Amino acid sequence: MINAAGPYGAKIASMVGIEIPLKPRKGEIMVTAPQKKVLNYPLMSATYIAAKYDPEIAKAGTGFAVEQVENGNILIGSTREFVDFDSSSTIKSIQSISKGIEKTLPGLGKLKIIRDFAGFRPYTPDGLPFIGEHKKVKGFFFACGHEGDGITLCAITGRIVSEMIDGIEPEFDMQNFNPARFDNQGDK
Repeated sequence: MINAAGPYGAKIASMVGIEIPLKPRKGEIMVTAPQKKVLNYPLMSATYIAAKYDPEIAKAGTGFAVEQVENGNILIGSTREFVDFDSSSTIKSIQSISKGIEKTLPGLGKLKIIRDFAGFRPYTPDGLPFIGEHKKVKGFFFACGHEGDGITLCAITGRIVSEMIDGIEPEFDMQNFNPARFDNQGDK
């Protein structure tokens, strides 16, 4: 069995008696009305990326990620909040996102926002995913906890997990991704 349930990974693991410190981290995004082409590439601030590893940075509401999609809509985000699975939009989040983007790309602050939505990233305390078989339950493999990198890393994660299932030793050192790496932390 492979637990690739993203932000629901801890709930699935608990069904087989495994506790892992994985929790949902909400990201809220604003979408503009379609625009003529203004962005050729996605842009992300360093603080947006650093917030993945330091929740205190995320609390400050700094950083941004922005991308224009094929039909012309511009996606502007994103927050990183611990609110369980509450996907509601908040004025505080919209203001935080707007403030972050206006500093760098002031023209985007004048665009019409047509909607706002939220999704959930699977957060782990060390920022690393759980990949591999858990020592407590033979045949129970993890492929979750990538936070915002899951789509980007899905191909290599799938390859590594399939090799592990086939008994092939991965060519990479996988110790940092061990699903049991947080076991017994309360015992120390």
